[in-house]
Amino acid sequence: MRRIPEFLQAPTAHRRLREALAEPVAALPTGTCLSVAEYGQELFSVDAGTYDAGQPQKLLTALGALRLLGPGSVLTTRVVVDEPPVNGVVLGDCGSWAAATLFS
Repeated sequence: MRRIPEFLQAPTAHRRLREALAEPVAALPTGTCLSVAEYGQELFSVDAGTYDAGQPQKLLTALGALRLLGPGSVLTTRVVVDEPPVNGVVLGDCGSWAAATLFS
């Protein structure tokens, strides 16, 4: 018995995978993102570009801060600007400040 080479089987297998995932994925809640890949090749995705990889890191940082500092801790952010806020909006020039401070 001869086997069909994998590179010839792959398109049919990928199509079957997409068909098999269509119904369960349709039942997922709004805002769900999903990506199925094989060897770095995306085979199926739903809103995969909407995932922000930094979000889990922010949650872990917050958890670590709560455990280390405790829930009663207060952290203060100081905002320094040249002009007072206008209609609740602070105008600033963070870009040039960052360039001058961080990269000079």
